Amino acid sequence: MSTCATQTDLDRLASLNFIISQFVNLFTALITFSASIFALKLLIFHSILENSTKLLLILNLAYAIIYQIFYSIEATTVVYKHFNLEHEKCEILKLEKSCAPINQILLGCSSGMIFCQTGLILERTIATFYKDYCRHHYLISSLITLIILVISSQIGRLVYWDDPLNAASLACFVFPKQSAQRSLIYFLCCTVVTMLNLTASIWLKRYNKKLEYQ
Repeated sequence: MSTCATQTDLDRLASLNFIISQFVNLFTALITFSASIFALKLLIFHSILENSTKLLLILNLAYAIIYQIFYSIEATTVVYKHFNLEHEKCEILKLEKSCAPINQILLGCSSGMIFCQTGLILERTIATFYKDYCRHHYLISSLITLIILVISSQIGRLVYWDDPLNAASLACFVFPKQSAQRSLIYFLCCTVVTMLNLTASIWLKRYNKKLEYQ
């Protein structure tokens, strides 16, 4: 199999818009990474939240930090290729098979952040309606955390499950060519779950506010 770039790959790497987007992504990643580290310290040492809630928030921040580290490495590699390897068409691509572990980590972390939001809403819902929540909050939070860890760790496998990974791409944050259709389904599911999280959060807030007045 040839790992030399096509003209489309070369044009994309040379594209000013593509490189600017990588610089923007790196800047955003730096801000997110710094803010996440600060939030993590604040959460661990100065937060008044219950420890069961802290567990889910810490997991959420951990996913964010890991995601930004791996994505930043790939974005930096792309920028380097743009300035130093633009005309080396047989050296700018990465094998999809070697990229699979990194892409699966990125998928797991992005999914994990969304699932952590779902987990926090689920925990608050249980706390609202389950009378013995205070006695079992550690167990409930631990179970939710475990479920999130298991599910998010398998997302990459689901996206890749029948892909032969016999092509190459510019960076490991690019989905394999034969999984392109499944990646669209993945992003659609992420959007739906995010909207459901938002709807459930608004409803739960209004419900609890209503109970306060009663």
